[in-house]
Amino acid sequence: MTKVVTAIEILRKTNCSDWTSDLDGQMNSWTSKYIGWLESANISLEEEAATNNHGTFWYNQVAALKILVGDTTGALNVTNTYFAAQYMSQITADGEQPLEAARTRPYHYHAYNLAAMITNARLSAYLGNPSVWNKTTNEGATIKSALDFAMTLNAATSNETAYTAELYPSVAAVGAEYGDPAGKYAGFLNAGDPQYAEDAYFLWNQPLAGGEEESAQVAATKTATTGKPQSTSGSTNVKNNSGSVNGVVSWIVGLALLGLQVTLLPLY
Repeated sequence: MTKVVTAIEILRKTNCSDWTSDLDGQMNSWTSKYIGWLESANISLEEEAATNNHGTFWYNQVAALKILVGDTTGALNVTNTYFAAQYMSQITADGEQPLEAARTRPYHYHAYNLAAMITNARLSAYLGNPSVWNKTTNEGATIKSALDFAMTLNAATSNETAYTAELYPSVAAVGAEYGDPAGKYAGFLNAGDPQYAEDAYFLWNQPLAGGEEESAQVAATKTATTGKPQSTSGSTNVKNNSGSVNGVVSWIVGLALLGLQVTLLPLY
């Protein structure tokens, strides 16, 4: 739902003629009813109380939907509640996420919950409280701690090589938020995804320290292998509207290239 809200916010802020006041009103009406269900139905309240990724995602869904209907105070209360409740016990001192480590696909679930935590942090920052990026858990860990630990995991150990790339957007997000002076995060991405500077997640995770240098390395590699120089510099280098880059991402890419600021970017 956060992706849907992001798309609608873009349509609103660009005064898209296809997004009529009637459509907007209907969407607000439906969303208000859905929020009511999320905050009252037993099956939803069970998700809210979940201490693992189920709970993490519940909070960013509700926060995003409250933003959609204009209840920014309520949305901030939702993200504040998450960071005062579930988050506090989700990451141990060494960065491990024990509730995700216990799952049958631990590599996937480490990355999955990280994506949800980062989304909650981005929503909180959008709502005026960026301090949660440095919020420490009961054992003194941060979102960065969780990412650093996840980067040490080997997907092959749990037969999850198909999920390796799930971690990459979170690596880019942490590098952009906390900085990457030593090139640790850019280096990790370059090792696993040499063309990461062409991926959409690189665009919306700026600034990623080392990104320009890594992009230049990608261009040099391509020139050496194909004999033809190919542009991979900076944040203007993104994939076209195919494969994993869907219509919503195309909106983000287009607006970013036009120089328009998009503040809701918790996409994965």
